[in-house]
Amino acid sequence: MLHVSSRSPQGSPWRSQLRDLHGRFEQGLRACRRKEFVTTHAAFGYLAACCGLTQMAVAGPGPESGPSPPRFRLIIEFIGTAGPR
Repeated sequence: MLHVSSRSPQGSPWRSQLRDLHGRFEQGLRACRRKEFVTTHAAFGYLAACCGLTQMAVAGPGPESGPSPPRFRLIIEFIGTAGPR
């Protein structure tokens, strides 16, 4: 579940909003036939992990982590196997 630390006083006002958001994600994702997605960078890794999804990022989280030829090959294989649409 998406969360804010329960020990953080700043987290208190956001807790119910995050629970609501998480519930909307869960409800929306129930209808998805596929649980895999491809993104241009790894920014959605945490979201994917917490929602039971598999992310394949073309590049890493940093600006210097561009895709290499072996990485492109892996992405093409992933798309061919998982078939994200």
